[in-house]
Amino acid sequence: MTRFGRLIWGLAGLSAVLFITLLAVTELYLKPGGLDPFDSRFTGYTPGQARAYLQALSDAGNTGVYLGLFRQLDSVFPVLLAATFLGAVWLNTSRLWWVLRGLLLMFPLLYLWADLFENAQVAVMLKAGVAIDDATVQQADTLTRIKWFCVAICIMGVIGTWGFRRLTKGAAA
Repeated sequence: MTRFGRLIWGLAGLSAVLFITLLAVTELYLKPGGLDPFDSRFTGYTPGQARAYLQALSDAGNTGVYLGLFRQLDSVFPVLLAATFLGAVWLNTSRLWWVLRGLLLMFPLLYLWADLFENAQVAVMLKAGVAIDDATVQQADTLTRIKWFCVAICIMGVIGTWGFRRLTKGAAA
């Protein structure tokens, strides 16, 4: 394995450890009344659902955990995950047409933008509490859905390019 390959596996390992840590914090502090936090809602949320979650989180006294520890971890995680996706796609696409390679590399960058911007919008919602305006919730909701869409595309891209690389290596041998 190349040094670059080991680096990508190292980034993937760090991403996994951080993801598990985020899950643990979520389970311990950020699921009041069984409600999922904003970051976990694959299909998004309505302003009413956001307000219900904000109220439950506030009642549980855990808004500070979301704004503090969770937000700090969730500011590092997207960078590590995007770097992992970028590196894996780059590593696996040396034999692909450059336009396809460029397209596949755009999704981790779009994911990174959406996740970091989503985190900023969620912080605004957490600080405002139930008085949050619908437009901010809708913007955060859109970013959450874009984030998860990009993660799905990135995972499929990594798996697909890895399979392509294995096929082309086998054909070259």
